[in-house]
Amino acid sequence: MPYLNYNGIKVYYRRLGVKTDLPPLILIHGAFANHLAWYSQIKFFSKLTEILVFDLPGHGKSDNPSIEYTPQFFGKIVKRLIEEENIRSPILAGHSLGGVIAQTAALMYPELIEKLVLLCTGVILSYGIKIWVPTPVKSVLGKIFSLFSWNLFCTLLSKLTAKHEIPGLEGVRLEARMAASCSGRAFLNIIGNLLTYDLSETVKSIKMPILFVTGTKDLFHNQAKIYKRFPNAIVKIVEGGKHILQLLNEEPNQWMLEFIKN
Repeated sequence: MPYLNYNGIKVYYRRLGVKTDLPPLILIHGAFANHLAWYSQIKFFSKLTEILVFDLPGHGKSDNPSIEYTPQFFGKIVKRLIEEENIRSPILAGHSLGGVIAQTAALMYPELIEKLVLLCTGVILSYGIKIWVPTPVKSVLGKIFSLFSWNLFCTLLSKLTAKHEIPGLEGVRLEARMAASCSGRAFLNIIGNLLTYDLSETVKSIKMPILFVTGTKDLFHNQAKIYKRFPNAIVKIVEGGKHILQLLNEEPNQWMLEFIKN
């Protein structure tokens, strides 16, 4: 199995697809998921271009280190993957937390990235509300969140993806189940960090083309208005689309393809 060694942390990844004139895609999943959250995009784009998918640390088959799971940390992982695999001018696509990571990576390493595709995400993931949370309060909130099962989403996702075959992804039925583990440590840490993470000012510095996709029933659909103000952004909205619309709707793949080609 391919793993990136990042400062002693094993990060699981796969390169799929075929080399064509289209730029390569790096797909970044959201919190409490794994690389198979992109199974629809893997199936669609693997015949059209090269794809790199990976499990964020604390998710799937990657290590679960005792560290701060910040967007900047994940952004550094993206950079190392680009360098390790010698990927030139990729398009970063991020869903939910993955969209925050994609934007953070674009701010940190703009010279490495060609375009951004942002799905069901935004500049603030605390439901679009700016929050200042003292450390003791964050600790209490973390304990409250711990009452919920962070494995639930991954378990449901694994059952869903286990029903689908993905070209070029050997043993997908087994992989879907193996990738189902989500770390409780990562869950609490990510929630705490996202409560106060705010890109609303710095995102204005991103000059590369952006495709922003959301649904009318997405948790963060209200952030579409932010991206509509940017001259370098295209905003698409799926009527009735929910937070995992990349799994449930066909429109995102077509919009992504048009964006990649242009």
